[in-house]
Amino acid sequence: MDTFSPDGRIWFNLTLSALRDGGADRLLTYFGGESIYMPLTQDGGIAAVLQTIGEPLIVESELDAGRLHTFSEIPWGKIWLSSYHVAVNREAQQHDVDAYLIESVPADQIITVRVAKPSGQV
Repeated sequence: MDTFSPDGRIWFNLTLSALRDGGADRLLTYFGGESIYMPLTQDGGIAAVLQTIGEPLIVESELDAGRLHTFSEIPWGKIWLSSYHVAVNREAQQHDVDAYLIESVPADQIITVRVAKPSGQV
């Protein structure tokens, strides 16, 4: 399965935090992802058109952490520990990192594909 991605990368969030707290709202509101909408949404007319193209999808995948690239030190430990902390203390902050692959995700590693819901409705 060949997948187009900016700079040859496929980007992932590793928790559902951005879907719950609104961090992904702009990404899921405008067509094309950040590389397209960021420079264009300053123009209200273009932004309105980008909002009407397609439906935003959430793709849940099984990933090999050893193949992912991040900009964080000890990303898996931080995510695991903060996920546990949130499970025992609702006031705790969930740590998430952006990660990317520089290869396609095989079809057998895609778990679900679903239409994105407004923030707060994961």
